[in-house]
Amino acid sequence: MKAGILTLYYENRNPGGQLQARALVRAIENIPGWSAEQLPFAYSGSWMKKSFPERVLKNIAYLGTEKLRGGSAPAFPEIPEELKKELAARQQDYDNFALETPHNSSLFTPETIRDALSQYDCFVCGGDQIWNEFGTGYYYCALDAMSLGFVPETVQKFSYAPSMPSKNLNPKFLKKLGKNAARLDGLSLREKSSVEDLRRVSGREAAVVADPVLLLTQEQWDREMRAPKEGPYVLCYLLGAGQQTRDAARAAARNLGLPLVTLPHLAGFRQEDLSFGDAQMLSGGPAEFVGLIRNASMVITDSFHAAVFSLIYHRPFAVLPRFATDGSTTMGSRLTDFLTEYALLGQLFTTEALSLLHAFPEIDFTQADAILSRRRTESLAYLTENLRKK
Repeated sequence: MKAGILTLYYENRNPGGQLQARALVRAIENIPGWSAEQLPFAYSGSWMKKSFPERVLKNIAYLGTEKLRGGSAPAFPEIPEELKKELAARQQDYDNFALETPHNSSLFTPETIRDALSQYDCFVCGGDQIWNEFGTGYYYCALDAMSLGFVPETVQKFSYAPSMPSKNLNPKFLKKLGKNAARLDGLSLREKSSVEDLRRVSGREAAVVADPVLLLTQEQWDREMRAPKEGPYVLCYLLGAGQQTRDAARAAARNLGLPLVTLPHLAGFRQEDLSFGDAQMLSGGPAEFVGLIRNASMVITDSFHAAVFSLIYHRPFAVLPRFATDGSTTMGSRLTDFLTEYALLGQLFTTEALSLLHAFPEIDFTQADAILSRRRTESLAYLTENLRKK
């Protein structure tokens, strides 16, 4: 039997997004009698096909005039010409990795997604941030698909570890999500902090399961990764803006006497990353991302999946606050929930503490490994229980 998976897979050039998509397929393939495919899904074209007046009216209906007057988020600066070619090669590496993940050969849209119904025995939505608020176009053209609203009652459907913010979601978004979540045969989330919000809008209690990448063991990930660099080195992967986190990472690497390897511009071009790192990895896709973490002497990051793979490979790591362009800081619920659950809160560092680091953080992974073993068993049990044909 075959499961169809809907997640943020199509044209996703984020390492965590592609790695969780690969992991869920592999986890289902390991369950006897089952195979799985990602369903490439594009919604932006459907949104842009609407007339400009219709998009304006839908924006007003969804966001209200007050939020519209607030303006849009600040744009990333223009990428220098000399970088564009190298970053285009990296983009191709990500696309190649996606092509190697089992997937349907069709590109589905909101208008054609029902064509998938005849091809699968069961449907799964998740993981990743499919239940996050990505704007008006996502609300009108993607949320139904990403919560399996198109799947009839006669077909088995469930969520596996979608990430849902625990605050500030549009009430209209929550209402639509709650309606679709109430129809699912199995309901799960990745973050414990969002369970109550989902229960309030869906009337359902959600199980909390492990991120898909945690379903695979270190040995299984070794078969998916490629290591572009041998150690020793400190690896730094920062999604946030700002100079102070980068200065702290530089200081830590210098204090440790190791070169600093960076993964710049993965979340968009940032001026402060132009000269950041002794070696900049401007090529390579998700497989190389895992390999870099596997071979690192230490990992410095503000990224959820970089922290997760540091656990999988028992790498010393430090998690920094993520800075926005306006200087504010955030530590997303998904990252704090992860560190809390796996008894790794000691890996939270301020920039000041990291800059004074002169030895690798000593981490006893014994407790985290025991928790991971239990959570993997529970999560695979949830997955196995819900994989069935009605």
